[in-house]
Amino acid sequence: MSRNHSTWNDEGARPVFVLTVRGTTRPLAFTATAPGATADGVTLTAELSVDPADFGLTWNKLGMMKGQTAITVEARFIRGRA
Repeated sequence: MSRNHSTWNDEGARPVFVLTVRGTTRPLAFTATAPGATADGVTLTAELSVDPADFGLTWNKLGMMKGQTAITVEARFIRGRA
């Protein structure tokens, strides 16, 4: 996954990433909130969904994966020291 661009507002961040799975590339945008921002860093949380069929993944071994797949992200970014 690589970052394409992001927007920020009072409600949080709207990052746009480019996700490549098995040679298929699609933009992936989602809203992230910052419930834990301090002077030393910030924690972003997000929930997003991906349809595996958008990436050519149409198999469903043992009925384990159907349609939209939910992904939960929690990332902590720490301010670097200069």
